[in-house]
Amino acid sequence: MKKTLTKTMAALLAATMLLTGCGEQEPRPVAMTINGTAVTDSEFMIYMYSMTDSLETNVGETVWTMDFDGKTADEMVKDGALETLRTIIAAKEYAFDADINLTPSENTSARTNGSRNYTALPYKEKKTMGVTQDVVEQIFADSALYGKVYEALCNQVEVTEEDIAAYCAENEKTLQDDLSTFTVRRIQIETEADANAAYAELENGADFMDVFQKYEYSSIEKAANAKGERTYAGTDLRGQADAVFDLQVNEYTEPIVLGGVYFIFRLEGVERPKASEVEEYGQEQCMQEMQGDYADGVLQELVDKQTVEINQEVWDNLPVFHD
Repeated sequence: MKKTLTKTMAALLAATMLLTGCGEQEPRPVAMTINGTAVTDSEFMIYMYSMTDSLETNVGETVWTMDFDGKTADEMVKDGALETLRTIIAAKEYAFDADINLTPSENTSARTNGSRNYTALPYKEKKTMGVTQDVVEQIFADSALYGKVYEALCNQVEVTEEDIAAYCAENEKTLQDDLSTFTVRRIQIETEADANAAYAELENGADFMDVFQKYEYSSIEKAANAKGERTYAGTDLRGQADAVFDLQVNEYTEPIVLGGVYFIFRLEGVERPKASEVEEYGQEQCMQEMQGDYADGVLQELVDKQTVEINQEVWDNLPVFHD
């Protein structure tokens, strides 16, 4: 299945959103102009800061030495920040044409969240970016408006019973896996070399618990009665450890890297959902996917029509927000 509306919005909103025109104390260099909207380096660095945090959280600190199809992680941060910015500007333009606005209470709530996030921003990063509280508050207001535009676009899509039936038939296993509860044992391993060695021992017939005791890096896990046993909802595994879905009881995965740590999972048992639960969940997912695809498509069309001018000198000298 494609990502749901909730995940689509979360992924976009997580990369902190903003537009220019907020009260800077001193003029800042313009980093880029998009459809006539000038964006300062200060504003763009907020995107970069959030994207940096997202990458480190999801991949681990080793991300900064990784290669992404010929691009560095720092290049990915810039490109991702620019993509998010362009989508926000597209949403703002759509909102203007469609007369979509935040209510006073929505605007106040968004700006209050922005104020809290500004307070939580480390002083070093505030100084590097030259960002003010007004800027961050406006960021959150623009983010809230994006959400309102996205919802309005989704509501334009009518999903039929035939659509839902076809979707559920095509994605039956995925829907069941998402709603299932998986009991596993896991081995956490610090290095790739040790992870490969542990997997090789398992392939040669070693007992899983013997390998656990030898390679598990957490002394707390080794001493605990659970011995690496965990229970996960399928949705928690989705996109992280999908290989678990294809296991039979007592089978194990190849090493999976999550947050810079290597994991080997062995399936202990599965609790499957009721048919009625799968049907209801499938209906929700079908609606979210069809509506999300439409909303994404409309905004992408606007993005594709944008005129973007990059100030190359500013772009090339933007700082990084990691060690």
